[in-house]
Amino acid sequence: MKKRNKKYRPKPVIRDTVAFVLSGMRRVADLKEPYLMALLRTRTALERLRTGIADKDDIGRLMAMLNLAEALAVHGLGKDHLDSLVEIQNHLFELATKGVERGYRFTMNAAQWQALKDLVDLHEAQLDACTVYQIEQAVDFIERHQRSGNVRLVATPKGISNEPT
Repeated sequence: MKKRNKKYRPKPVIRDTVAFVLSGMRRVADLKEPYLMALLRTRTALERLRTGIADKDDIGRLMAMLNLAEALAVHGLGKDHLDSLVEIQNHLFELATKGVERGYRFTMNAAQWQALKDLVDLHEAQLDACTVYQIEQAVDFIERHQRSGNVRLVATPKGISNEPT
């Protein structure tokens, strides 16, 4: 008898394909609870950073928001903001690197504050306009880039952080 392959995993079966397709066509803004939680988390992280009590999780949320905004822009939702997203990415990277060097104390200057406010406004506008399927595509795009190693890493006092933020 042939030994069974341990890596074999059957593909998941979608029981109701029509509902699955229709759920992908829904706008994110129509999903009240997840939409409001996403807005609340990003605004809270930005406010904690402004008041000087931000921690590593708050910076991680802002980085995740930037990644999602960039992925949505690459896929056509806010394509005209790609140049400003690169500038925002540089500001956030500088902020995170200096914060790690200071022992996870994150403080920002006026240019970084303005860039992050612009990022939050852009991200909220993208969430208002996009569908669930577009978010899924953007998340897949982000995961592919992280797996390929085509990302900038923030140095930690103990070395390099490979944790997804």
